[in-house]
Amino acid sequence: MDALHTVVADIYAAAVTTPLDAFKQAALRSIKAVLPFDTAVWASGVLSSNTMLTVTLLDQPDEMLTEYITKWQALDNCRDNAVVSPGTAWCNAMLEGVKAFRSSAMYLEFCHPYGIEDVLTIVQPSPDLDMAEVVALFRSTPEPVFGAPECATLEQVAPHLATAWGHAQITHHYRAGALGGGIAAGEAQSYAVVTAGGRLCAAGDRFLAAVHQAEPNWRGPALPPWMQALVEGTVESLRRGDLEFYRHTRGETVLLSMRSGFNGLRLTAAETRAVRLFADGATQKEIAQRLGISPSTVRNQLASVYDKLGCHSRIELLQALRDRGLA
Repeated sequence: MDALHTVVADIYAAAVTTPLDAFKQAALRSIKAVLPFDTAVWASGVLSSNTMLTVTLLDQPDEMLTEYITKWQALDNCRDNAVVSPGTAWCNAMLEGVKAFRSSAMYLEFCHPYGIEDVLTIVQPSPDLDMAEVVALFRSTPEPVFGAPECATLEQVAPHLATAWGHAQITHHYRAGALGGGIAAGEAQSYAVVTAGGRLCAAGDRFLAAVHQAEPNWRGPALPPWMQALVEGTVESLRRGDLEFYRHTRGETVLLSMRSGFNGLRLTAAETRAVRLFADGATQKEIAQRLGISPSTVRNQLASVYDKLGCHSRIELLQALRDRGLA
């Protein structure tokens, strides 16, 4: 039990010390101290439709995920049972049996070629939303196989993984806001971390909902093709209806953010000119002089911008302008 407590403490520590795009891998590696495994997948998605929207792979290639989604997901008994009984872990020994599993087409054509000899899966649901975390652990040797003790351990750890993942997201956004990273703490559900190829590693619920709104048939974990230009950096922002998506460079991964554009309203050309000068540090009197308008007109334009962007302070306004590439 002491070892388990240490692992849980390590997971929560990683939430505040590890970069967001590395947290899930770090947390999974921590589990190995009490539940040995070799490779893993951690996905976040919609519980009711059994849909993966973001996926983190631990020591498995991207091709494995692509093949699983396109050909084998519907035949995954462990995952199916985990979906219908959230919070309960399942392994091959508790289902059709290890011998039957290793004679199946899924094992022979998919699992074995990717070094997967045994599988342990759990779905940890969100208490408030139709969302869940899906964790699948794999062993690459025939023995020992997963059994009831490993299932019990994963059931103890999984709620902490989900909770710590939420802490990691909040910590990330406070840190990003403090460093001028382009996303304020209040927008903690409006971001996504994406690979250079466009696969979602992590995303907030508002971001996922926005992509669904723009692309109703989207199922992830790859972003829709129309977003690829944003991922590649060909454009720094794009609009889809009333939604706005923005790109923030982050080394090997890409950080995206979204907003419901201007509360459904666009800034006028005059408002844009005034607020850009304001963001550069000009006073209302100076703005009026430079644009040849009255100070009262400047006040009205800035008040309109505050209202459209939903801002209540200069700091919030500057953050919103940076998100939209206006400052």
